[in-house]
Amino acid sequence: MSQLTLRQIPRRVEQKLRFNARRSGLSLNKTAVSLLTRALGMEETQHGERKRDLSRFSGAMSNAQLKEFKSNTRSFETVDKELWKK
Repeated sequence: MSQLTLRQIPRRVEQKLRFNARRSGLSLNKTAVSLLTRALGMEETQHGERKRDLSRFSGAMSNAQLKEFKSNTRSFETVDKELWKK
């Protein structure tokens, strides 16, 4: 495995990284690698397969955006019975 040296890390980023490491009980290095892996969409499942879902985007909408999305997609919940006739 390789090593990287990161310079000029903003103070707030360092503080948050250290906080996350303490909270999770992991080393600073493991925490940073985990966050980079997730940020790059390279997480793996328990079976070593790459995750292929949209979970990293969950919670990305504001409440107003979610309300608009639900309003705009409400028509998809109805079935057009004429289309399903034989």
